[in-house]
Amino acid sequence: MLILIAIAVILAVANYFLSSAILLWVCKIFKVEKATFRSSLLIILLLIVLGLLAGLLIMLLVSIIGIQIIGQLLSLIAGLVIFHFLLKKFYQTKFWKNVAIYVVLDIFIAIFSLAMIIPIRYFVVQPFYNVGEAMLPTFVDHDYLLIKMYDKNFQRGDVVIFRYPKDLSQYFIKRIVGLPGEKVSFADGRILINGQVLDESQYLGTNITTPSLEAPEYILAAGEYFVLGDNRSASLDSRRFGPISKSLIIGKYWFTGLKSAR
Repeated sequence: MLILIAIAVILAVANYFLSSAILLWVCKIFKVEKATFRSSLLIILLLIVLGLLAGLLIMLLVSIIGIQIIGQLLSLIAGLVIFHFLLKKFYQTKFWKNVAIYVVLDIFIAIFSLAMIIPIRYFVVQPFYNVGEAMLPTFVDHDYLLIKMYDKNFQRGDVVIFRYPKDLSQYFIKRIVGLPGEKVSFADGRILINGQVLDESQYLGTNITTPSLEAPEYILAAGEYFVLGDNRSASLDSRRFGPISKSLIIGKYWFTGLKSAR
């Protein structure tokens, strides 16, 4: 949770400085001679603070009248009015120029934000919402997880998210127990890797014998992984659909953002 808060703070600070830089750039485009980076920082800061205060008042008003669309309209008007007031105060610019700067600023901020968010979302880290009880007790239903997309060095014990081999539109979360080139077999409710009992106490504790743990013997090819849910009695995993290809793995579990209260 602390890591998630730290990331949120870093992103908020980065967005603040980026917005200030874009504001200065847009002001220069519209030939606002008095514009400086220092004043842009102050304008964006005041815009955030005053915008939050206005938002609270609008939320209170909407809760009284009960019409959501009025709140959205008032938020748009309040943002424009506050922005005009700040630019007029700092730069003595006219209303219609401030309106044009406001519109262009929003467009450029949206473009730059997408340019930053999309690569992070698809190539660095991705959120994942755990559904079901297949990974109990490690994860419970509705846990919110963050997944590392860039780490492709998969090891035994790693929790990974992958596309379900029989329906690529579905995503599963399981733990890797068998690595490429290994022989995976089962005996007396235990997993054997190359004929040796696998020690799973690190993530399953001492109660790791599962009478229902049955599956054919597999010899994993290059790029294949054998995956199981931690809740072995209630998991659809490699015992049913076989090993998964590395190409199906989306990413590796990083940390839990929000724990479900269930």
